[in-house]
Amino acid sequence: MDNIIYSISEEDIQNEAQCRFGRNLTFDEMQIVKKGLDAGLNSTLPIVMNTIFNEMLQ
Repeated sequence: MDNIIYSISEEDIQNEAQCRFGRNLTFDEMQIVKKGLDAGLNSTLPIVMNTIFNEMLQ
């Protein structure tokens, strides 16, 4: 069984939206967030993992 190391919930995103905008995001805005997170994590996760593993080897 895989253990979750890090997660971002819809509640986390809505809490941030409340702080930034004073309201919850709409369904369409949440789709934009999901698309952005997917693109961002897919492009940067290998870099982050490489950095972590390199630090472990030092």
